[in-house]
Amino acid sequence: MREEFDSQLGVLSRWFNVLPLREAAARIREGTLPVRSACVTFDDGYADNVTVALPILRRRGVPATFFLATGFIDGGRMWNDSVIEAVRAMPGDTLDASCIGLDTSTFLPSTCGGRRSRGRCRR
Repeated sequence: MREEFDSQLGVLSRWFNVLPLREAAARIREGTLPVRSACVTFDDGYADNVTVALPILRRRGVPATFFLATGFIDGGRMWNDSVIEAVRAMPGDTLDASCIGLDTSTFLPSTCGGRRSRGRCRR
């Protein structure tokens, strides 16, 4: 996970002008936003934002904005995490979501602690 994120930041910073979110918003208003501008944001407030992402962001000099789900700082689980955990706990390796207009997906073991990740879709 760390190596992949580090690699992604390398590509992002090589091909884009990565700006702090506040600066990008101001420059949009002023009409001075550079071409190929990008902002890095984290919208969940997971602990790994600080333990994994922040050291890599600092080392690479890439600015980022962190949004926290303040209602869950003392515990609890966001609804999207409940969906993810339900998929991870499902028996078998296929999730048929065709009844709601989605593909039938086969899940392959990922390299992240044995968790399931979406591998490929069968139509």
